Amino acid sequence: MITSKSIGNFYSAAGVTLCLHVIVSLVFIVFPTFIDSSLISKTYKRYLLPGPFFSADRVSEYQTSLLSWKVNGQWSEPIEATRNTYQDFFSSGDLTKVYQARLERALVYYGAESDEIRKKENLKILNQYYRSKYVPGNADSIQLIIIQKKSKEYSIRLDTLTKFVF
Repeated sequence: MITSKSIGNFYSAAGVTLCLHVIVSLVFIVFPTFIDSSLISKTYKRYLLPGPFFSADRVSEYQTSLLSWKVNGQWSEPIEATRNTYQDFFSSGDLTKVYQARLERALVYYGAESDEIRKKENLKILNQYYRSKYVPGNADSIQLIIIQKKSKEYSIRLDTLTKFVF
C-alpha cells in the first residue's frame, strides 16, 4: 500500500539523486579532464552528462570551409562564408540566413564527400553559388579549402580534407 510516508521517502530520494547528479555534472563540465581514465567517468560523461555546451573543445565533429579568389594574380584573404552568413543572421535576425548557411554547409559537405561523378556536379553548383554570392566578377580563380575536425574517445584529429581550385 502506498502511503504518504512512502511518497515522501520517494521524493526525498529523488531530490537527493537529482542534487547529486547536478553536482557531479557540474564537476565534469567545469573540469572536463577530472578522472578521465575511470570507466565510470567515461560512461557518465558519455550517457548522463547534460550538454554538449558547444565550447570549441567539446564539439565532436566540425567542418569549415575557407574561400578565397584570385584577382590580377593576387589571392584574397580567405573568408569563412558559412560563418559569415550565421553572423549575418545573429546581427540582423533574418531567418533566411540560417537556411542559407545550411545550404552552404550542405553544398560544401556533399561536394567533398561524394563519388567522382557527383563530386564534379556538386562542385560545379558550389562554384556557381560562390561566384554569385561572394566572388567579384573579375576573379580569375576560386580556391576552397575544407577543414574537418573530428573528436573521438577524447582525442582530436584535425585534417585538411580537400583543396579545390576552380
